[in-house]
Amino acid sequence: MKTDDIRWQSFERSDLPKALFGSARSGVRSWHMENALDTGHGIALGYAEEEQGETYSPPAVIVLEDKAAAETLSWLKTFAPETSPLSQFARVVSRSDWERFGAERRRRPRTAAREDRWACVVLGELLAQGDSDLEVATLPLSWSASCFSTAVARSAIIHATEDARRICVERLLVLEKDQKFARRHVAIASLEPVWAPPAASRAEDTLAVSEVVDLVVSAITRAAEEPTDLKVRPATLFSPQSDLMSDSVESRVVAFQRLTAQIGDEVGERAPTALEQAVIAAGAFLVGRGSSHSFLLSRLPRRWSHTFTWFGLMAGLAGPQSWDGEWSRAAKGIERFLRGTFDWCGVSGADLSWPEYSWLTSTFTGKQVFAELPKMLPKVLSVEVVPGAICQLRLATDSPGAARDASQRETADAERRERELRDTLDQVASLATRARQLVGGQEAQRTTGQGSFALDDTQERESSASRSRRGKRH
Repeated sequence: MKTDDIRWQSFERSDLPKALFGSARSGVRSWHMENALDTGHGIALGYAEEEQGETYSPPAVIVLEDKAAAETLSWLKTFAPETSPLSQFARVVSRSDWERFGAERRRRPRTAAREDRWACVVLGELLAQGDSDLEVATLPLSWSASCFSTAVARSAIIHATEDARRICVERLLVLEKDQKFARRHVAIASLEPVWAPPAASRAEDTLAVSEVVDLVVSAITRAAEEPTDLKVRPATLFSPQSDLMSDSVESRVVAFQRLTAQIGDEVGERAPTALEQAVIAAGAFLVGRGSSHSFLLSRLPRRWSHTFTWFGLMAGLAGPQSWDGEWSRAAKGIERFLRGTFDWCGVSGADLSWPEYSWLTSTFTGKQVFAELPKMLPKVLSVEVVPGAICQLRLATDSPGAARDASQRETADAERRERELRDTLDQVASLATRARQLVGGQEAQRTTGQGSFALDDTQERESSASRSRRGKRH
């Protein structure tokens, strides 16, 4: 739907909850969003024109004035808590985002991003963020919704401007730093160099495998802030005389193994640089002359997982002719999601809009603020970073590390309580035994004492009688 076909209405705050639930009839209609914002005290509700006159008519899009957004959201949460979060009713955007992204684009620009290239970048991040034993063929594609690259790709595809991509990255950085969410293995700072080539490349560009490798490695070398001390020279490594360019697959595999061993020895225990990761990825890409040998990267230690992101970038730039069957199915599955059309009056699918996320994080502290929200998934919060671009984030309280630590603490507490209870029972048993011994000793003493007294008394009587008889005889 075109933005010009959206009709706008404003309501008094007392009627706003009814309007959100689709049953208010007292709004002031306006064809201009700006007028609706002014009369609505900072909130305007947009409706699809074809729904005019319907008995049940909920809003399709909600625009908040930037300066009045905090006051409006606070009022709704306080006096109409059933309407919070506002994102459960419709897509919520700020006025600045509406003006920035709401302009109609009559045709697709020549420089628009290719969805299949972005799909490979997303697939590369998905492999890098996941467990090392994941395979392309069995990878759950729904996990791609949690990739940072997915939100960046959607912003680049839908809005097709560098400004949209920049804003998306800036907001993703805010989400990445939020302690309420679990940490990612691959950070945005490492992904930004991977996002630049797909955003800058033209749709009609096609490159051979060797050209892609040379382009990516050269770009990283030029962008390096400090001179690299890598002893393996990429120019020599990927020259036509290199074993990685051999026609024998076995020779290329052996050359890749030598490459990983040599660079691994140079790196030692430190974190690999972007160039070192990219060189390893390029080696695997040349072994298969495409994506077929991505499994070689899964055999590397976990700290080399960023090689998957560079591998995905190379597969995207080389195009479908370089993909094997497994990579093709996974990439096209992700691309289907990236190609989804964007409609301002369509269903957002996000748990929170960016204005609401910003307000909640600046108003409330603690992790419970997101845990108590209604969500599509119990352990995940999805945020619409820019209109049409959503990123899923796992709550920190539900992260595997936190759950494992909590389980260990619970186990330790249970064992401690069991030891204390066992010690207490042992002490009680010991005291009971001691008490029985003391009671038994007193009874025995009384019995012994009574017996000796009787014996002494009898002996005394017998002695007295004997003395009396002796006196009578004399």
